[in-house]
Amino acid sequence: HRSDGRMANWTFVVVTDRVELDDQVARTFKATGAVSEAEGDRCHAASGAHLRELLRGNHRYVFTLVHKFQTDEKLTDRRDVIVLTDEAHRSQYGFGGKVNEKTGEMSYGFASNLRDALPNASFIGFTGTPIENGLGDLWAILDFTNPGLVGNRASFMAQMSGDGEAAMKALNGVLLFRRTKAEP
Repeated sequence: HRSDGRMANWTFVVVTDRVELDDQVARTFKATGAVSEAEGDRCHAASGAHLRELLRGNHRYVFTLVHKFQTDEKLTDRRDVIVLTDEAHRSQYGFGGKVNEKTGEMSYGFASNLRDALPNASFIGFTGTPIENGLGDLWAILDFTNPGLVGNRASFMAQMSGDGEAAMKALNGVLLFRRTKAEP
């Protein structure tokens, strides 16, 4: 509750990867009373500039698309920001740089820009897509939410190979909450 001094300044940044989903999430927060209609509209980033303004202000919730993180500009260094990333199986990509062949400039993807924009934030990733897609996808999600915690991709893949199912069960409830495709 906002009047609780321990939680008074927390901002939850809700990040999605599609306009329809962004609108749906914002409508759901309004419908449940988590935000008023007016507050929900004010805190729904309409552009990168509006996102910058919202993150520099004092808002409980900010709704945005990952695509609004176009640059590596730091938007806030606050530690009381929690980023909730939906569709984490897609939104965590973009840490590898690409060289522009014409200009020679290096550019990075949205995930890298998001991390640079909010360097002290905490991250939680959600996905409805089963992690069974591959260990590489699992590593990418875990590294996005907790950089460096599970080591580099190669060592993670080597450690998880063999009896990967047993390793996944060991991680379940600690670093992730997982259901298999067979579970409802």
